[in-house]
Amino acid sequence: MHKLLERQIKKLKRKSADGSLPVEKLLEVISQTYEESDEERRKNERSMKLMSEEVMALNKQIQEESETYVSTITGSVIDGIITFCHKGLVQSINESAEHIFKITS
Repeated sequence: MHKLLERQIKKLKRKSADGSLPVEKLLEVISQTYEESDEERRKNERSMKLMSEEVMALNKQIQEESETYVSTITGSVIDGIITFCHKGLVQSINESAEHIFKITS
């Protein structure tokens, strides 16, 4: 932002007849620059939030579709299939595995 402020001050000095810069005008330029910068930051934050929400929604949709796909496949095979999570806990058991191991769910 310092570069932006610096450019605006130089521009303002060039417009001045004697190259001077009144304090009031300087303060006005500084205030305006900060307001513009804050507005741009707010827009960027909102944009990032929206993109994040879209990515999270897409990720959820992909996960649900993947789970449905895997469930359809494991439910249609005659082999027993048991899936485990990274902690070693059972995540799912297909009907064939239930029958083979005599498990009731």
